[in-house]
Amino acid sequence: GADMPALGLGTWELARSDVAGAVSAALDCGIRHFDCASIYGNEAEVGVALSEALASGSVTRPELFVTSKLWNSDHGRVREACLRSLRALRLDRLDLYLVHWPVATGPAAGAPLAETWLQMQELVAEGLVTSIGVSNLSATKLAALLATGPAIVPAVNQVERHPLWRNDDLVRACGRHGVHVTAYAPLGRGDSR
Repeated sequence: GADMPALGLGTWELARSDVAGAVSAALDCGIRHFDCASIYGNEAEVGVALSEALASGSVTRPELFVTSKLWNSDHGRVREACLRSLRALRLDRLDLYLVHWPVATGPAAGAPLAETWLQMQELVAEGLVTSIGVSNLSATKLAALLATGPAIVPAVNQVERHPLWRNDDLVRACGRHGVHVTAYAPLGRGDSR
């Protein structure tokens, strides 16, 4: 896998009208990791902002680390969903592509995570993504996925983790399997208790 910067700009709930300013400010502060997802509805705006930064020479593609995520209703069409994100982000490769949630809905409802994971691995083989991972997987679901003997072990499991929701058991389980943990909402959320 690739080295992922320790800090990144999450684009969840970032209004389309605020993306350019947020990406520019993040780049000015040295942020090079941008965490996106098709369901956030702002990948096209992130793509424009990153494209402009690349064109201006303020950053180079090798300096950037861009993550996107496969939404629940796209489990049966992983490649197509990845290509949509790549087009929106104006990239030819993602540094990291995650299964956003381990639940398939819509046309792929009930599809086993292992089937989705096989399609994720094909993206690596094709060169569309550098690394693949999961998000919001419990220790039980992670163990079940790993029990299928995947050719590629998830590079990361991105989960909510902050001082009020440490998720220590899950972190230990991931560590036992060589899966890195990345935190979203590391400072908590407005509804955290």
